[in-house]
Amino acid sequence: MKKIIISFLAGFFLLCGVARAQTAPVQVVGDKTETKYLQGVLGLDVSGIGVDITDGLDNFVEDAYSAITLSAGVKVNNQISLTGFYQFSSEEDKTTYAYLGSVPGTYKTTGSFKAYGVDASVYFPPSEKVNVVASAGVGYYDFSVDFKDSFSDGSYAWGTYEEDHIGLRFGIGAEVKLAEHIALTGNVRYVFLDYDDDTDYIENLAEFGLGVRFYF
Repeated sequence: MKKIIISFLAGFFLLCGVARAQTAPVQVVGDKTETKYLQGVLGLDVSGIGVDITDGLDNFVEDAYSAITLSAGVKVNNQISLTGFYQFSSEEDKTTYAYLGSVPGTYKTTGSFKAYGVDASVYFPPSEKVNVVASAGVGYYDFSVDFKDSFSDGSYAWGTYEEDHIGLRFGIGAEVKLAEHIALTGNVRYVFLDYDDDTDYIENLAEFGLGVRFYF
């Protein structure tokens, strides 16, 4: 995994260097030429997310979620952006019937997560209306599972399990301009979490999202 992350980061920053070397965009205003270096960016994404859950916990906890991501930041020279994000998932229920030893039981769980962090993106325009976008970032992920178990012998258990992670985020996608200040986006992203095989159950995430960007 470390080799993959190092290779991706090396490639990403190489792409950043190439993008920064390109000619800055210009706007013609009357008889004057104005270079526009900074734009504000607001984003809204809806995503489907798959969570890799280990040690058999996926038999009891849902591993597929939908999520909404809100983001805000700046775009520099029409080529590189830096944005902060906040993401929150749906609450997903799962009911499992299994044995605890020789005692049958019903296991009911509700899983969800929240995340926030920052992403850097590089834009490559194959055409005037389309950008290919590569991104890398870091986020803090807070997973929560509420459980309520009941057994045929009359016993029961309930509570909340929580697991926190730092995640390295890598994505690739496209942006289609609808107007001067509005674009539709699509992206896929993989998140490597700081997973500990001895103590953790949640290893990583895969995400596919569609969204909109507003530039001002």
